[in-house]
Amino acid sequence: MSTDPPSVAFDAVIAGSPTKTGIPVPNEVLDQLDAGQRPAVVVTLDGYTYQTSVGVMGGQHLVPVSAAIREATGVAAGSHVQVTLALAAGPSQELTATLDDPRRCRCIWERCR
Repeated sequence: MSTDPPSVAFDAVIAGSPTKTGIPVPNEVLDQLDAGQRPAVVVTLDGYTYQTSVGVMGGQHLVPVSAAIREATGVAAGSHVQVTLALAAGPSQELTATLDDPRRCRCIWERCR
């Protein structure tokens, strides 16, 4: 049984202007990830990997591509790219268990004060 988060690869054209860019995320990709409309994702863009969240602008789902990422990858608005989106890992089981137990949370809170 694999514990790797779901991932989907697709080709895209970077949308935007010279200073504001994003990768359009097709609805089919979001459907395959099955994590809602704005999931936290790990993006692999032409071999460069970073973590972000899918956002919505003008009714279109996008993954942001910052100036630093554009510089590192050599892409710009209008570039054809290969993209893989994988769901970002959630909190550890230990953290989840702690947050679900009010006594453990209080104990940690008291130690941090």
